[in-house]
Amino acid sequence: NKQYRISITDKFKLGLLLPLSCSWHGTICNPRDSKPRITWSRTEATIGRKKKDRPAGAEKLASIPWDIVKCDDGMVSFQRGDVGYLVFDKCQ
Repeated sequence: NKQYRISITDKFKLGLLLPLSCSWHGTICNPRDSKPRITWSRTEATIGRKKKDRPAGAEKLASIPWDIVKCDDGMVSFQRGDVGYLVFDKCQ
């Protein structure tokens, strides 16, 4: 049962000036299966220059495993339980 580490970082601004980033760290279980799944083990957020481990909002999102639905054209599509879909660009 192979597992691979994964990290996703989402960067945006609060208001017009305050930078915020949220990172999720976890493992991809059964990456060669028809439905690989990500289980998150750690989250962190940075607001301005302050870093916070395991912020409540990120932990809530991380508590639901994410299924990798599609990986194509530099984009990865995830389904978060029965909540909805997220799409990330694979490249920075």
